[in-house]
Amino acid sequence: LLILCAGATDPAGRARDAATAMLARTLALEWAPARMRVNALTWDGPPDESLGALCRFLGGPDAAQITGQALRGAARPLATDITSEAGPKGAASPAPVLA
Repeated sequence: LLILCAGATDPAGRARDAATAMLARTLALEWAPARMRVNALTWDGPPDESLGALCRFLGGPDAAQITGQALRGAARPLATDITSEAGPKGAASPAPVLA
């Protein structure tokens, strides 16, 4: 189970983020004997292909050891300079940044 919510900066949003993280930890402990994984992901910024890639990773077999975690992610901004490591503007979006 992946609990996904949008990032917030207001006090009510931060409280929601904390409650979501606690829910993920509690459910992970309760459901561990059934070998079910539970994580929470808070995404800052607009959804893009990086978000989809991160969700597929967390739900897939490569993340089998990740459970009970509260992760915060955001897409990296595209480069405006063609000499940067991200490539020319308009290139595919690079991997997400996890905080």
